[in-house]
Amino acid sequence: MAHRTDGQGTLESVVGTTAAAVEAVVETATATVPWTVGNRLLGYDPKMRRLWIGGQRLHHGLTGCAVAGVGLFGVAARRTALSRGAAYAVIGAVLMAHDWKDRSAWFRLGRQHPR
Repeated sequence: MAHRTDGQGTLESVVGTTAAAVEAVVETATATVPWTVGNRLLGYDPKMRRLWIGGQRLHHGLTGCAVAGVGLFGVAARRTALSRGAAYAVIGAVLMAHDWKDRSAWFRLGRQHPR
């Protein structure tokens, strides 16, 4: 491909640059939604078995923190029986243990594309 020396690019270089820019935009647009089923509110990827709520990836560990917290708060506020609160805490602990390897991503904001 020949280049001009007066500072202006050739048509081929402009077309090549434009094609690369369009390819980058298309790649970015398709990469922004990691789920295959759903919409902006609720997304699910059945192959990877992952769930997104409002574009935020929902981890088992984060769910476990919430479930255990609800159980412990219910017992502390005397709104539920000790046995029920303990059951919630155990279920939450099991969810957290199941997802322990991803604990660094539990509270990370964003869609969290698979590696």
